[in-house]
Amino acid sequence: MENGETQKTIPEALAIALQHHRSGNLQEAEGIYLQILQVNPHHPDALHLLGVIAHQTGKSDIAIDYIGQAIAAKGSVADYHNNIGVAYQALGKFDDAVTSYRQALRLNPNYVEAYCNLGDACEALGHLDEAETNYRQALQLKPDSAETYTKLGDVLQAQGRFHEAMDSYQQTLRWKKEDALMNGETAAGALNYEELIYNPNTVHPLKDIVQDGAISRGIPGIFLNTMPKSASVYILDQLARGLGIPARRISLDLFPNDFAVPGWTKAFARGGAITLEHLPAERINLVTLQQAGIDRLIVHVRDPRQAMLSWTHHVMKLYTHNDPLLLYVEPQPPDGYFARSLTEQIDWQIDHHLPLLIEWVEGWLDVSGTEKWPIQINFTQYEDFKSDPDAFFDAVLQFYGIEPSLFTRSRADEIMRPGDRHFRKGRTDEWREVFTVEQVERASQMIPERLAISFGWTG
Repeated sequence: MENGETQKTIPEALAIALQHHRSGNLQEAEGIYLQILQVNPHHPDALHLLGVIAHQTGKSDIAIDYIGQAIAAKGSVADYHNNIGVAYQALGKFDDAVTSYRQALRLNPNYVEAYCNLGDACEALGHLDEAETNYRQALQLKPDSAETYTKLGDVLQAQGRFHEAMDSYQQTLRWKKEDALMNGETAAGALNYEELIYNPNTVHPLKDIVQDGAISRGIPGIFLNTMPKSASVYILDQLARGLGIPARRISLDLFPNDFAVPGWTKAFARGGAITLEHLPAERINLVTLQQAGIDRLIVHVRDPRQAMLSWTHHVMKLYTHNDPLLLYVEPQPPDGYFARSLTEQIDWQIDHHLPLLIEWVEGWLDVSGTEKWPIQINFTQYEDFKSDPDAFFDAVLQFYGIEPSLFTRSRADEIMRPGDRHFRKGRTDEWREVFTVEQVERASQMIPERLAISFGWTG
């Protein structure tokens, strides 16, 4: 055939056209394919590839005509059937697409792309079981496909199989991270699934997907409003993982100045998520919760003397590790504080931090005892969690009307272990041994009588 000043055979011309095609030079490729058809009007590869270009340029109806002619000329090529299926699917002709993909797989049972495309068409038709089967078959042949794991996760979620869907999404993130590493890219931003979903400080669209799934299961928003250093992060992790729900932040700043952000609060209030906050019972926070439609929350407390001791160690740890969070500690330790002995640090914290803990608890007791704020408050205690974690989680689920069968609980001996995240020793009365006699007396006298009676915080 003629190509400029030189004579080219059809295979040579086809090879040149393919180079143009793969480089995105569609007009040049199309011209050569048409020249081939002038020589051989029934050349199947030229017809097929003209159809591919037609589909790529938004002319799927023309693509079907060209690829159909290719199949008529040579019906034994799996690619032809797969690609005409893609064109059918683009026109919303899903039944025709399914037929084409199945024929492609009969010709090539190891055709990964055809399995994925068949899964897409079945999903569009609402045949979720068959879509799942085909995605899984594709993954057997190509187990490192992040895109296919995402599709499988979407189908599982649509079937209400949310824990399985989350496993699939986790594989998506794993293989995206692997791809980044293989390509020499940084994987620093490729968070693992658990960090992405269960860390309240991360933001990602996948959280919305998981939250929607939890809402469809009837799981409400679980609001943990906690005293600092009361094993609250550990409790958050257990509930988020056990229910398969994302953890979200709704506030800015840190204890004792946390304030709820209206937009974040409304997003959480849709349900299907859990939040951990240290909100004080200030009017601005109560109004924000009320306007978002939050009608109940858990206020989780701990003997403030023990919480204060844990806080003292926590602040020292921030200093030792040069953690920037130390800048946000309120009240700020004075100059020379970190050179003091532990006893001297405790003295300072009794004067400055212990009153804040007591004020925080009293504020929520005041709210729970008034009709001004129509919010149901369930007070829980660290000491109860430590002594019987199973009963503690049962009470939380009951308060929020969640079926226990929806919660996958960790074994009791795995609930709390020294060295775990945000968990130091887990003792309830360490303060009695560490405080001096004078400190025990002074700190105990600061506990108001109603707190001592309500929570058993005696001297």
